[in-house]
Amino acid sequence: MLKLTRAAVIALALASFSISARAQSVTVGGSPTTANVFPFGAFMPYAGRYQQLYSSSAFTNSIFISALQFYAAAMDPDATISTGNYTIGLSTTHTAVGGISADFDLNVGSPLTTFFSGFVSGGTLTLAGSAPYFYDPSQGNLLLDVFVSSQTPVVHAFAAVDGNTDVSRAFLSGGNGSPDTRVGQGLETTFLVTSTPEPASLLLVATGLAGLIGVARTRRRRVG
Repeated sequence: MLKLTRAAVIALALASFSISARAQSVTVGGSPTTANVFPFGAFMPYAGRYQQLYSSSAFTNSIFISALQFYAAAMDPDATISTGNYTIGLSTTHTAVGGISADFDLNVGSPLTTFFSGFVSGGTLTLAGSAPYFYDPSQGNLLLDVFVSSQTPVVHAFAAVDGNTDVSRAFLSGGNGSPDTRVGQGLETTFLVTSTPEPASLLLVATGLAGLIGVARTRRRRVG
């Protein structure tokens, strides 16, 4: 006869759930072909705004984004995010990757959620969010919106792609002039995430848990 304690039932259920919701990562703009300095390193202190769009097609399912990771370019292997103040927002947007606008506000979806805000002292290429951001690719593309101030003028080059259909960017340096938009160009970015459980996985776990509880209850009645 199958003997299952309550603790065993709970442990098995949690184990099943952990299989369907495990830590993963999604990299967009892999195989970099060029290098960019904005927004994390510049010839002069970068004080402006930077946006990058990521195509929803680069994501296979809904995710909770916990951190953003960027990469040093091959030409500058010691590059890190320059010291400065950064405010990074994320939003889901209906702006097409190939249609990024020089009007930053037109690119922003609703709502724009502050993912990271604070002073970065350098020495890192990964920025952890204050709370995970939920992104559902079925609702549109993903927008990265960066405000930079008080940046130390250190030239750093970051891995980027050119001619990639999954990304495009717009940036404004020094707060003057018109934003520069680049379709098919952007920083290689890894989204460190925790996947949301697939509906089928949740149903399987729920069904299995219900069955195990039923077995345990039947056993208790027989013993009583």
